[in-house]
Amino acid sequence: MIFAKLFEKKPNEKTIAKFWNEFQTRSDFYLDVIVKDDEDTDDYIFVRSCIKDGLKRCCIDAEVAYDFSFDTESEPMRFVFHHANDAYLKRVGESLAKQYPASLKEKMLFLTAE
Repeated sequence: MIFAKLFEKKPNEKTIAKFWNEFQTRSDFYLDVIVKDDEDTDDYIFVRSCIKDGLKRCCIDAEVAYDFSFDTESEPMRFVFHHANDAYLKRVGESLAKQYPASLKEKMLFLTAE
């Protein structure tokens, strides 16, 4: 138990800040594609892969799979990070939520879920 606490995996705050900075820079394009395009279009697949690559860097120490989704039916839309009930990924989700840019809050909400 003590060993686990000493070597507990922690989210990389700088990587998460960089993820949100990149996301914020491209947010108009990302959100436009996510809302207007079908999931099988090239633009939608490209946007998802860009976001997935960014999240991959944030979740580098993950031992279980994580996922993310968009709820475009709600107003504003929601970006949901799925942590699979893993302690490390929950901490990553908390850090993502803590660093979520205020400028995006009117356009899109950020949530974490199992």
